[in-house]
This record gives sequence, structure tokens and C-alpha cells, in this order.
Amino acid sequence: MSRLEILLKCVALFLSLLLLSSCGKQAPTKIDEGPTPGDCSWAMFGSTPDHVGTVHSSCGPKDNYLVKRWSFDTKSPIICQPVVSAGKVFFGSYDKNAYCVDLNSGKEIWRFKTNGAVVSSAVSGEYVLFVSQDQKLYCLNSFDGQVIWSFSGSGNFSAPIIKDGKVYTSSLDKKVYCLSELDGSKIWEFETGGKIGGVVAVAGNRCFIGSNDYKVYCLDAQTGNELWTHKTNNAVVCSPTFKDDRIFVGSYDDFMYCLNAYDGKVVWTYKTGGDIISSPAVWGGRVYFGSNEGIIYCVSEDNGEELWAYDPGLYVPIPSSPVVCGGKVFIGSADKNFYMLDAFTGTKLWSFATNNRILSSPAIAYGHVFTGSTDRKLYCFGDR
Repeated sequence: MSRLEILLKCVALFLSLLLLSSCGKQAPTKIDEGPTPGDCSWAMFGSTPDHVGTVHSSCGPKDNYLVKRWSFDTKSPIICQPVVSAGKVFFGSYDKNAYCVDLNSGKEIWRFKTNGAVVSSAVSGEYVLFVSQDQKLYCLNSFDGQVIWSFSGSGNFSAPIIKDGKVYTSSLDKKVYCLSELDGSKIWEFETGGKIGGVVAVAGNRCFIGSNDYKVYCLDAQTGNELWTHKTNNAVVCSPTFKDDRIFVGSYDDFMYCLNAYDGKVVWTYKTGGDIISSPAVWGGRVYFGSNEGIIYCVSEDNGEELWAYDPGLYVPIPSSPVVCGGKVFIGSADKNFYMLDAFTGTKLWSFATNNRILSSPAIAYGHVFTGSTDRKLYCFGDR
């Protein structure tokens, strides 16, 4: 064997060892298909009661470049995440209306007038729930918008979560509520030590919520009894996400926390440069979220190690919660842009400029992506 051949074999061996040594530091690169494909609906905040923020890859767009299919103008800002089911898109606006529009055309099917800005929704079969800042939670017939029941509180409610015939919501009155989906009757309530701005996450027989009293709470989903709390160093406005027996939640103390879902103990923390109100999406061994310093982060689900950070360079908050599908991350920003990023590298694949800040979180359903903007429009994007 010549010296050249020996040298080439040594180089090849060195590169192989280098590759093996680096594999343990990388999150997996295989595309996570996401939850089992069903009807590809996006029924509530974060898609499912645990807020994992993803759907099966077959439910999302395939291209790396999207086109605007349609937009719907409500004449007032839209800050809520739309929900999508059975060929219909449901969302609310600051014009005090709850809307139902056709998924394919964007044409209005019906609207329902409340006495306050409509800021969130959820859908379950014939029921569609809307939260209005008139301090009411409305349950409407999803086919014609007629009122089935309403629930009144002493503070504005967060987005409702529907699971096993129950509706979970929280409120600025410091309380978490569990209601009957059938008639809106109260099953239980639990009071925290501060106002609640986030959305309840429900997984198994437990529910999770953060509060302005700096705490993350774990409650029994059947009784509302407190199971544990974890204290952060500032208000917790971010909505928690449950995945793989862990809770992922951000705080105004600039940290993203990973907690054990059964005892609340810290698994890891990650420090950003700004407060976090963006609810994390968890996909493919990674955790995605925005920070109000204006950066979108991807960290390892396993240990919190930073995998990439995307900085649009405009230094404005990112309150929108990301959603992930088929190796792509979708998120809006207060810089007015809606972004599609490569989920593995953070590279920008595509963006769309609206005419005002995006505070809404997007939704993915039936091959389309939807987002609202404070430019008063709901947008629908799809493949070319």
C-alpha cells in the first residue's frame, strides 16, 4: 500500500470519528411526521389540548415558497389564533365579531356580534367557542352561529381548551375554570395568586397553567386540586406545552423552563435576552419559541442546548407562538412579517409582509397556513 493510500485511509477514519463524536451533540435530523394524520383540523390553541403546536406533515404545505390564497378584512385588528375544522375557519376580531369563513374561498359564512373584542376560539364538532372581552365565553353552533350557551366571569378569559367533554379556560380574575362542554355549567374553579393571561394545557388527568404570581401550577383535571407549583422569578404569561412527560414554559424572567410534569422539578433552563410570552412548539426533539428581544429560538428538547437562533434584525417583540409541520416553522412577528423557517437550521425559507404587527399565532390545516394581523386581515397561504 502506497503512502498516499495510507494517508487517504487515515483521513477517512478521522472524518468518520469526527462525525460520530458530533452526532451526540445534534438533535435528530429525520423529519418528525407529527401526530397521526386524521382530518387535518386545527381545533384549538396549539392544535391539541397539550399545545404541542404541530400537525402531521401531510396536513401542511409542501413548497418552500407560499402564495396568498385569500385574505379577509374585518376592519379591526386580529390577534387570535384561528381554528379550522370541516372546511371552515373560525376567528375573532377587535370589531367585536366572531367569524366563520369558507376555508377555500375566504367568503363569510356567518358572524356573531358580542359586546367586546373577540380574542380566541376553539371548535369541537357542532360546538365553536369564542372568548370576548365583554368577559364572556360563548358557545355557538358551528354551522349557523346560533348561541348554545354562554358563561360569564369577572375578568377576560383566555383561549378555551376542549377535552373529554370539558372546557378549560383561565381568566384575569386569577382563576382557572373547568366547564361542561354540553351546557357551560361550572364543574370546578381554582384560584391562583395572580392574574392569568396564558392558556391552560391539558394532558392525561392533569392541567397546567402559569400566573402573574410567578408560578406554574399543575392541577388535577377532574377536581381542580393543586398537585404542585414551581416558582419562577417573574410573571408567567406564556402558555405551557406538554410533551413526553415534561412541561415547557417561558417566563418574564427571560428563561424557558423544562419541568418534570409529575413533580414540577427543573429538568433544564435556557436563558434568552428578553421576556417570553410565546408558547413553545415541540417537534422532532426540538423546542421552538420566540422571545421579546426579537429572536426565534430552537433548543434541544433533551437538555436545552441551543441548536439555532434566527434574528430578523429588527429588534421587535415576537409574541406569536410558532407552529411546526414537515420540517418547517411558521411564526409571526411584531416586525409585521410572517416567517417560514427551516426547522433544522433556522434558515429563512420565505416571508410575507403584512401592513402591521402580527400578534396572532398561526394555524396549519388541510395544506394551508392561516394567520391574523393587526392590519385587520386574516390571511390564508398555500403552495404555488
